[in-house]
Amino acid sequence: TSAQILQRQVSDALTDKGFDVGSNYGQSDLRCHLAVRSNNDSTYRFGDMIDNASHYAIADIETRYTNGAAVLRAFGWQVEYVLGKDWYQDKEATIARLCTTLEN
Repeated sequence: TSAQILQRQVSDALTDKGFDVGSNYGQSDLRCHLAVRSNNDSTYRFGDMIDNASHYAIADIETRYTNGAAVLRAFGWQVEYVLGKDWYQDKEATIARLCTTLEN
């Protein structure tokens, strides 16, 4: 699917930048499409959520963008969203935004 292609492209781009990337990380309905850490970290602390079918299956917009992210943030994670339209319009800017968050 196009969401899987997007997920793979973002994963590959972050790996190329030197990060360790895991796919579909988590349990139950609370999963990060991509979990990211620097190569010298032992645990993931960054979640990358991608707009796919399950993302849009959540009808309530507030729930879609806050609940999962809030739980992850409560456990010390940073969370970013990668929307397909942003990725395909400007991949470099999207990766730069993710790397800025990861490096801080």
